[in-house]
Amino acid sequence: MDLTVIVPVFNEEKLINQTLKSISCFLEFLKPRLTYEIIVVDDGSTDESAALIKKLALPNLLLLQHRRNLGKGAAVKDGALASTGEVILFLDADHSTKIDNLPIFLEKLNKADIVIASRALADSVIEAPQPLFKEKLGKLGNFFIRSLLVKGIKDTQCGFKVFKRSCLPLFRMQKLRGWGFDFELLFLARKLDYRIEELGVKWRNYQPSKVKLWGYAKTFADVFLVLYYNLTGQYHN
Repeated sequence: MDLTVIVPVFNEEKLINQTLKSISCFLEFLKPRLTYEIIVVDDGSTDESAALIKKLALPNLLLLQHRRNLGKGAAVKDGALASTGEVILFLDADHSTKIDNLPIFLEKLNKADIVIASRALADSVIEAPQPLFKEKLGKLGNFFIRSLLVKGIKDTQCGFKVFKRSCLPLFRMQKLRGWGFDFELLFLARKLDYRIEELGVKWRNYQPSKVKLWGYAKTFADVFLVLYYNLTGQYHN
């Protein structure tokens, strides 16, 4: 298998069918040059997300389900550990960064182990921004994360990231279940000398956002959890 696409889902009944159909259509166009699987991880949804996914007659689609909501990080980790692709991509269920960005990311993997989407580079295009207060909190959070964990990376939290299969140990080491898992993976990648490239993308904010104000506070706290886990030797390769 060439590619695994992981889509974490929590209460996305309004968008998930459209997202999965778009992903499948694009990947079918790339066959037979690229073989693929799509792993959807339903993270304890309380709406009709899982039922809708089960009704989709899409090729190479696998649904994993959590009995209760564990967090986006837990969903992505379980998808990665279930994957068989030589390349692992995870993207958001609202398709805020489109699957058609994939070819340039695959090209960049020739010189990197991990390629991440960024909303903060000169060539990034924000087609529909977040509310101003969330945008400001996001920028503050990214500065905080860069200063303490991953210097030089301008946007750790954009939900479109591509990994070579050789990076799978990062997911096994991952401890955070919530939103902080993105920067945890990148911190671990730097720690283990994986090569990371950042690419500007088109990005569109979809309402309503799943990230509430308390989520920002918890993500800030997760920065110190990563530092604590590292200092106490809890990350095992």
